[in-house]
Amino acid sequence: MHQGSPLSPRECQCLTLAAHGMTSIDIGLKLSITERTVNFHFSNIISKLGVLNRHEAIAMGVAHGLVRVEPRNTPLVPLNPSRVRDAQLKRWEALRAKGAS
Repeated sequence: MHQGSPLSPRECQCLTLAAHGMTSIDIGLKLSITERTVNFHFSNIISKLGVLNRHEAIAMGVAHGLVRVEPRNTPLVPLNPSRVRDAQLKRWEALRAKGAS
């Protein structure tokens, strides 16, 4: 619906905090908003970035410089291989290749 629209400052804050490993509850407490409001912002972020979920939004944010992540300050979360994740990676690569052409 909003794909391509710029992220609001609050959406950028939510995306950055999520990229640093914070949950919606943590983000809400930090920004003095409710968990529901954080999730509302994430639904807008997902729509604007044209991604499937929060994890793709974070990946796209990092890849496009919307979010700065310092590896030593960001917890690493192990990902188990899955068909869904593989499908998402293929979709991401296809979209990226399409955008590069």
